[in-house]
Amino acid sequence: MKKQKKEDIIWASGRHLTTYLPDNFDKWPQDKLYSFIEDNICEQYEYWDREDVWSEICDLADSMRRHTS
Repeated sequence: MKKQKKEDIIWASGRHLTTYLPDNFDKWPQDKLYSFIEDNICEQYEYWDREDVWSEICDLADSMRRHTS
C-alpha cells in the first residue's frame, strides 16, 4: 500500500472509529482488521456491518485525496 493512501485511511478511520487505525494495520489479516473496527466503532455506526464501516473509511480516504489533489 502506498504511504499516502495508508495515511489517508488512518486519517479517515478517526471519523468512524474511537481510535485511529495504527500504522501497521495494512499488515494485519482481515479478521484482525475487522475485530479492531468492531472494538473501536463510533456509536453512530454500532449497528453497521464492520465490512460496511471499512468501506466507508476507504471511500472517505479516497474522496479526501481526490479533493486535495
